[in-house]
Amino acid sequence: MQKKRVVFFGTPEFSVPSLQKLVESNEFDVVLVVSQPDRPAGRKMQLKASHTKEYALSQGLSVATPEKAKEASFLEKLKSVNADLAVVVAYGQILSQSLLDIFSGEVFNLHASLLPHLRGAAPIQRALMNCDSETGVTLQRVVQKLDAGPILGLRRLKIREDHNATILFDELSQIGSELLTDELVRYLEGSLKVQEQDESKVTIAKKIEKDEARILWNQLEAKYVKGLVDGLVVWPKAYFLWKSKPVKILKARLVGGNDAAVFGRTIEAGRVLMSDDGLLIVGCSRNSAIEIVEVLPESRSRMTAKDFIIGFGLNTDDILE
Repeated sequence: MQKKRVVFFGTPEFSVPSLQKLVESNEFDVVLVVSQPDRPAGRKMQLKASHTKEYALSQGLSVATPEKAKEASFLEKLKSVNADLAVVVAYGQILSQSLLDIFSGEVFNLHASLLPHLRGAAPIQRALMNCDSETGVTLQRVVQKLDAGPILGLRRLKIREDHNATILFDELSQIGSELLTDELVRYLEGSLKVQEQDESKVTIAKKIEKDEARILWNQLEAKYVKGLVDGLVVWPKAYFLWKSKPVKILKARLVGGNDAAVFGRTIEAGRVLMSDDGLLIVGCSRNSAIEIVEVLPESRSRMTAKDFIIGFGLNTDDILE
């Protein structure tokens, strides 16, 4: 296969392994990297480049950071690089039809779910929040409708008990980078046929909203409380109220068995079933319970459940708001 000239669109750390694979391959020549503009970050809110831009610059690659990818001046720049195709990995903007036309439809997107399941902005978080048994990555050809293009290939990953959004982001970014280069080469060589998505199986991974993070003990079974904790561990972090102050949960564990006899008392949603020996176990809906392992109280550092129990005066049979 003749070496292909590629424009790469990506922004967060998730995008970097895919860009690195393209840079190191013998089949592709990355002629331009497009990322979101530098944004304020940290306590001092100083401008910071995206992970993708930082890596691209470290490799001596040309970088563009348009505020909007549909800007006329940027589209002209894209035309000038004379690329054969474009690759999109978590760029953060919807690409216009005029941009897609520059590449004659040869624009490919790596999406962090098993399409058509969980199209949209937050597939990794939603997979955990839904308590899905598996997730994965899909390589698709981009069309104007969000994440609806034909599929070149996918890779599956079983969701483990220890998975949270941070771990899944890392694992899927690596799996996705391998899928991208393997399947893209096969497609361009003509040995791979694309498969249309089944529209009857579409589900949506809508953007995470901050008000989703509050744990409503009487509405969520324990497995969904854990899913909320794991899915939102990066941002905004699942929390409960104790004495009207938010306490974020950084790590939780399912309790084996939901029999009330295990705790010697009736399971009630939001009630502390055990606060002895450093264990913090809380009742959830449908007669289930969860162990809170690590927390982040307001204006405090992260701490173990044991330290929280001692420092904040939590006792068995207390009710969490």
